[in-house]
Amino acid sequence: MKTTMQSLTNECSIKKLKFHKGHDGQGFNCELYYKGKLVSSVYDGAYGGEYEYTAFDVELMKQLEKEYDKIKEKDFYCIDSIVNKLINQKQLEKDSKKGVVLKRDWGYDISGYKVSIPTLLKKYKDGLQAIQKVVDEETKKGEEILNKDYLQSIGVVFK
Repeated sequence: MKTTMQSLTNECSIKKLKFHKGHDGQGFNCELYYKGKLVSSVYDGAYGGEYEYTAFDVELMKQLEKEYDKIKEKDFYCIDSIVNKLINQKQLEKDSKKGVVLKRDWGYDISGYKVSIPTLLKKYKDGLQAIQKVVDEETKKGEEILNKDYLQSIGVVFK
């Protein structure tokens, strides 16, 4: 099977993601898993440049790097790009319950409320209708909604 950025990203996951104030902005640290096994801790001190990796399983980390090197359509020159994709996915999952998530050139925007969607549905009898209205308005404008699966799971209908 040909290794692609998506197939390799699917074989990886991150856990224990924590953001912190870094040198030049927001940094983070997390654990990187490959094929279900803890391979490395990842640290970004927000100094610019590549992330710092502390390998727990050196052989598996080398295997991950070899697979990454096979990818033709790289959007960056190291495993940092996989970590970035995983962090973005995790943040999107978290933000999906805050409102209607709209795709932007730089990432995404949340068209939301002062409360989370679960709270909106719980506290207000017309909560679902309010969400449906936002979805209808945004799709009419041609906006791409990134949390469509979550919204459908709570009863929002896409036309």
